[in-house]
Amino acid sequence: FGRNFGFSLFVLSTILAVRACVSYENASPGNHCADSGISIGKKVAFFRGAVFVLIFTATMVFLRSEGGHFIGETINKIKSNDPLKISGVGATIDEIISPVNVNDSFYNPLTSIVDPGIDIPTIEEGLYFSSSSDLASSIVSHWPESSRTYTVGSGATPYLVNGDQRTGVPFLIHKIEEQEYVRAWVTNPYDGEVLALDIAFPYSRPEDVEVGESKEKPKYVHDSDKPVYLILHGLNGGSHEEYVKDFVKRRRSEGSTAVVLIARGMMDTYITNGWNVFHGARTGDVDIAARALKRGLDSLAKAKQKPQRQILGGVGYSMGAIILSNYVARSGKNCALDAAVAVSGGLDMRQQLNFRRSMRLWQPMLTFGLREDILIGKYARHYKHRLTSGQFLKMLRVTSISHLDVEAIVNYNSFENLVHYYSEMSAMGDRYPPEFNLFDDDESSAQNATSWGRIANVSIPFAVIQALDDPLVGWRTVGTNDPQALADSGSGNVFLLLTKAGGHVGWPLGANPKKYGWKWMNDAAQSFIFAVDKATRE
Repeated sequence: FGRNFGFSLFVLSTILAVRACVSYENASPGNHCADSGISIGKKVAFFRGAVFVLIFTATMVFLRSEGGHFIGETINKIKSNDPLKISGVGATIDEIISPVNVNDSFYNPLTSIVDPGIDIPTIEEGLYFSSSSDLASSIVSHWPESSRTYTVGSGATPYLVNGDQRTGVPFLIHKIEEQEYVRAWVTNPYDGEVLALDIAFPYSRPEDVEVGESKEKPKYVHDSDKPVYLILHGLNGGSHEEYVKDFVKRRRSEGSTAVVLIARGMMDTYITNGWNVFHGARTGDVDIAARALKRGLDSLAKAKQKPQRQILGGVGYSMGAIILSNYVARSGKNCALDAAVAVSGGLDMRQQLNFRRSMRLWQPMLTFGLREDILIGKYARHYKHRLTSGQFLKMLRVTSISHLDVEAIVNYNSFENLVHYYSEMSAMGDRYPPEFNLFDDDESSAQNATSWGRIANVSIPFAVIQALDDPLVGWRTVGTNDPQALADSGSGNVFLLLTKAGGHVGWPLGANPKKYGWKWMNDAAQSFIFAVDKATRE
């Protein structure tokens, strides 16, 4: 309500100010308005007074809200003569993540990490891969350039000029018809929780329908030669997400089977065994689902006496991409997937700690739905049981995903703090110090670090598709200022496809984006997995 009120005051005061300026330009001594007889000088004075009242009211609302609390805390810190707490300058990474330190910057590092200000990407767009790897070179040769190029010349929507528009417009206009799924269940043996898999089988072709069967309702089939996709949806999403349905519709029409892993507790599912609700650092659910699918595909190939089973590729979006990236990095040679694609998901989510613009503009929209529908709507008793009354109240007041993670996810799941949670959630979260001078460490020491951490353990072809103008997950979450060095790390299995434009889970196409849906990003993911399949069969 405060944001809407403030925006309304801003618009109204702007209109009044413009009218006052126009009236002032035409004002002269003794000049009167033709319609009211009021002198223009008095009219200008009235406008100025109205604008002053509006600005004063907006200031009072600000001071009585979160902004006022911030100013009050700053004044108190100044009175306490503690410059370290005021600026956060000089705080080392050990001081921020050390479990011994329990001050405010430890509990909520969002208050101490410096905002980078105007944040222009310092890395170039393009495809980064290890040219010294024969497999990587073969994959790139089979990956059509048209499928991995996003420019106005290649079909990008020309009149959408920034990441906000390229993110918001697709979600406003794209409506994909509902897809039919078969619900299956698998159990995570580590905590006994039951996980839902929504399986979209391709429909039968006319020649596949047996004589005497009704042709009104299509028959489900499975093509054992086509890729199978395991899809991880975004935050507070599911198989009903528009971009997920777009991917499923396209792959189903090609004859492939797509399986959507429903994050525990999301959509119409519930936590059935214990208190382990969803959080972004858990990768075990992905492993269980992937292994269940892999066993089924192995059995099918054996039954059909095929020398090689069909490829199993993982595709993740946003939060699903973050989890998928973390799983691929952590599992190393034990990864149950054959290839993976992460779309609009960061490799180092610690870089989100100072992305203030995302917290102010985009995260509030996600926060409201997640908090009202999931944390309060379905699992209020879980959070009330584990959180103190003060922590629960703070959870109700947060306005961004980052602050929600501080007040709810970190406390509920006993992470040390937000840095610890984001480190555990990220594929590059164990790389210290993080780059881009995040914790005021020496920048050269981060860029010259020889160890890439767990991201170097990636054992399958893994593509990261990220737009540098993403307004929700910032470009710094790529994790490094040297993407080529990252692609060359380990066995050379990491591919980075960085586009200059595209937004967050966006990449609209054509003069009428509604016509194409999420074609670019979904076809880019599909064509990469196809390229991996061809390269590995050579």
